[in-house]
Amino acid sequence: MSISKEYVRLSDSNGLIRFSDIINGSYNLKILGWQGELIENTTVTIQKDELYHMVIAKAWVVKAKVLDVDGTSVSNASVYLLDENMTQIKAVVTDKDGFALLGGLVRGNYSVRVEYLGVMVGYQYFEVPIVGQVLEIPCRICKLEIIPVDPWNNPLIGSEVTVSFRPTPYTYQTFTGSFKSPEKPISLLLPEGSSCTIRASSGLYEGSSDMVLRRSTRLILKASIRISAVFMPGLTVFFWIFVVYSWRRRVRVFSVEVLKLKSMLSKLDELYRSGEVEASLYGKLKREYEDRLHKLLEGG
Repeated sequence: MSISKEYVRLSDSNGLIRFSDIINGSYNLKILGWQGELIENTTVTIQKDELYHMVIAKAWVVKAKVLDVDGTSVSNASVYLLDENMTQIKAVVTDKDGFALLGGLVRGNYSVRVEYLGVMVGYQYFEVPIVGQVLEIPCRICKLEIIPVDPWNNPLIGSEVTVSFRPTPYTYQTFTGSFKSPEKPISLLLPEGSSCTIRASSGLYEGSSDMVLRRSTRLILKASIRISAVFMPGLTVFFWIFVVYSWRRRVRVFSVEVLKLKSMLSKLDELYRSGEVEASLYGKLKREYEDRLHKLLEGG
């Protein structure tokens, strides 16, 4: 009599599948991959405990290489591996050389999605095996280089450069760096279509520019002399000169008026003593001069 029974097990982290309490006999062994693909289909005969059967799955180690619009490798990009049913298998970040190890993949159809700074910049279908086992993924990532210069096109070495950009209408990021030399301009990679505001400042100079990054660009950012930096100190100096001049002029006029009134009082006294001014007129003029002098001294 033929008896059939089905046993299903999952492999552990070491790839080991253990079947316990199985009676001796011949069995059909089928091993399926994580996609459901058939890796092994054979017959094994069990006649003793601890029978080991080694399965070598035919798989190919595949790497993905993320490239910008100029064909240069991109680090820190997120690569998502999907099976043919669009189920995510794994996520990997590219290394400094732009590579992401997708791992050992059996024959089949796959796809990858690439994100950079939170924006999807690339998508590609591929089939395993692939030639060279390296999948190159061109992405919509552009390089922005910035060289700040003064009004006479001299590089502003040491100037501070700030790039504010929006990879999407809902995200906002900022990069800040110091410009060292024209041979090593400020450089950063951004998703294609990013809206950017670039500012540079150095001493008396400042400049800014707005742009939408459509392709890799080297921007010569021309700075101009800051009006506030030139005229505000001058205006401040002029203001204090005016204040000092006005004060000194006011003091000088005040002193002249006081001396003039005192001289008039003295002259009036001489005329009165010599009998040239009547007593009534003398009293009237003296009171008037003294009142004017008193008011002047109080106001000064």
